[in-house]
Amino acid sequence: MGSQELATRIINKDVIEMTSMGLSDDVIIEKIRSASAGTTLKFDTSLAGLKELKAAKVSDPVIKVMINPTPPQAPVVIGASAVVSNDPNLPPPEVGVYWKNGNAFVLIEG
Repeated sequence: MGSQELATRIINKDVIEMTSMGLSDDVIIEKIRSASAGTTLKFDTSLAGLKELKAAKVSDPVIKVMINPTPPQAPVVIGASAVVSNDPNLPPPEVGVYWKNGNAFVLIEG
């Protein structure tokens, strides 16, 4: 291990210290995730390690990130908004399958 790797590595003690400093969960989580980008983190998340973290008042969201530092994938949101084109007799310009309900076109999702 190089000295650079040791400098960026975060261990349980560092998380406990950040918690005792009063840093928010968001700041601690961001620090863990930024450190995990350059190296593999090996937190002690054994039962004894978890007891020590809880005794030091480390929150569950921070402990979850210590167990799995990879950020969750952002959910893909597909909106089904009925966009009305300038000509009410034509479907909206977005590609899709539409059903004409009176004067409105309703997107049919597969």
